[in-house]
Amino acid sequence: MARILILDDDESVVTQTEQMIRSYGYIPLGITQPDRLMEMLKQNNVDLVLLDVHMPEMSGIELLKQLKHSVSYRTIPVVMLTRDTREEVLEECLNSGAADFINKPFSPVVLKARLQSALNTLSFVRSQQRLIEEQEFITQKLHEELEMAGEMQSHLMRSDPLPPHYKSAMFFRPYSQVSGDFYNQQVTDGSLHIFLGDATGHGITAALLTMMLKAGLSSIPASTSPANVMWQLNHLLKKSIPGGMFVTGIYLKINADGSLVMCNAGHPPLLVFPENGNEPVILDDSGVALGIFKNEEIGRYEQVAYRLNPRDKVFIFTDGITEYQHQKKELGIQGVTDFLWNLRHLDISIMVNKLSGLLTPIRPQTVKDDMTFFAFEYLGA
Repeated sequence: MARILILDDDESVVTQTEQMIRSYGYIPLGITQPDRLMEMLKQNNVDLVLLDVHMPEMSGIELLKQLKHSVSYRTIPVVMLTRDTREEVLEECLNSGAADFINKPFSPVVLKARLQSALNTLSFVRSQQRLIEEQEFITQKLHEELEMAGEMQSHLMRSDPLPPHYKSAMFFRPYSQVSGDFYNQQVTDGSLHIFLGDATGHGITAALLTMMLKAGLSSIPASTSPANVMWQLNHLLKKSIPGGMFVTGIYLKINADGSLVMCNAGHPPLLVFPENGNEPVILDDSGVALGIFKNEEIGRYEQVAYRLNPRDKVFIFTDGITEYQHQKKELGIQGVTDFLWNLRHLDISIMVNKLSGLLTPIRPQTVKDDMTFFAFEYLGA
């Protein structure tokens, strides 16, 4: 039941108004002293205020302004009571925050209609405010959950330290708290195994796919060939994820003597910069992305072999790098290759830092995908 506070210096107006309000089924709270307004608001859960415009001790418009500047009471609707019909007075009431005004003397019908209108508006405003508060709560909880998921994903991406015959550097920038990019590094019997994957999208669903990849890779013996690793991951994803979702990936196995075997499943190619100064080598031979077709539909995944010489540099990355908009066009494979080739004589960590600088936009909102870049230099057995 709505509580309506009436403030008018004329006691007879207050009494008559209280009677009418009570007959409408509302609870009236009448006062004649302006200095009691704040006290009454503190003591009662008031839903609406009827406020006289002209009072000898204080202007009703000044009281209205005080209410509308109060954090506690600004949302309470105020209907002004006045015998003054000048347009400038009515305009000042509305500009100061009044919900409505009623000319004295007012009839019960007019008063009831104006009160119902103001209370209906108040009910709508309060419902919208509750909705906003609920959405803010949900948003905050989602933000907290995403932060926790991001921490869990970072933990999953921790890798074995590199053997002493490698030097490496990495650049990783997720689109949001969680990422659809996944990097895994494992050292077994002196061989380095690297997997870089890029799941469809870049949000929570993509992050769940990366966790599935982690579980899948953990279950595959290190002795498995790169092509067979992709075969098993494809089988896992095809039976586990909805249609339309997939993962591109690249898997490398590098032995201590520099022999490298690569398998690519729909991923950007691998780049090798030979120490002898020859042209960059692009190792591609891309197969079908993981999770789209059943194994029997795609045949077998192919492998590419390459022999690394000491001081050769190797680069792998996701398409968030190649699709980055640089000077109003996509950087592309060639753009990445050209940029790095001009830096090939620098230390590998400096090369990656400079690429990171290139991929740091003036306007962060222009980044549309996760970006992962991994580079290593083979130092020799």
